[in-house]
Amino acid sequence: MTLQSILTGLLSLAGIIAFIMMAARLMRHRLNAVAQDPSKSLKLKETLAIDSRRRIHVIECEGHQALIMTGGPQDQFMGWVPSQ
Repeated sequence: MTLQSILTGLLSLAGIIAFIMMAARLMRHRLNAVAQDPSKSLKLKETLAIDSRRRIHVIECEGHQALIMTGGPQDQFMGWVPSQ
């Protein structure tokens, strides 16, 4: 192995790592932009972990909120949250 081949390998590795980091940042930005789009009628408002498998999700659909439990033997619609 020569010094030139080692440097080429290290520069290639650094370039690949930089590309992965830029792609991850771009995807995070795009996902946040989609999640905050006010034109969407279905939004995930909050998630609460019940145990290691089950989660309760608060979703909003056209101004109304509902509870959904996922992760058990089957997913369940818990009901609509009353307006305050």
